[in-house]
Amino acid sequence: VSGYIECRDMVAARKLFDAMPNRDLMSWNTMLNGYANNGDVEGCEKLFEEMPEKNIFSWNGLIGGYAHNGHFFEVLSSFKRMLSESNVHPNDATLVTVLSACARLGALDLGKWVHVYAESNG
Repeated sequence: VSGYIECRDMVAARKLFDAMPNRDLMSWNTMLNGYANNGDVEGCEKLFEEMPEKNIFSWNGLIGGYAHNGHFFEVLSSFKRMLSESNVHPNDATLVTVLSACARLGALDLGKWVHVYAESNG
């Protein structure tokens, strides 16, 4: 799967992924990042919603994918969704991406809130 992703052939990567009898969280996250890194935000979103379970790497893949492709409002909405709908807690990578999106959008108040959140949650 990774080889196809590196060659930017997401159709072949998805075909192989779909044929895999056992897909673990790492294979799901690999596909998620493949879509994001190849500019297919819609594919990234669809796969994320299909995932049977999500961890911090899944959330960071989605959030980072939005950031990588210039979808900064979606970075913020996904971060809010992560906090409200999941039991996954953001890590440093998540917070840096969200703070960068706040800066790009000029969302100073939200950036301050994220900074306070980061300080109070270690």
